[in-house]
Amino acid sequence: MKYTYEKLYHDLFNAITDALRLIDAGRCLEARELLIRAQQLLILCKTLILSF
Repeated sequence: MKYTYEKLYHDLFNAITDALRLIDAGRCLEARELLIRAQQLLILCKTLILSF
């Protein structure tokens, strides 16, 4: 999958929105895991985008 800044922004925004919903539902550990995965994706994509 080709990642652009726009796609990355949308994916991160969705991850944050999903995490907030999980927190509201009292599922904080799941929210934490989701945010960690989103952070890892950000780091990977940033590395890939900047390498081109």
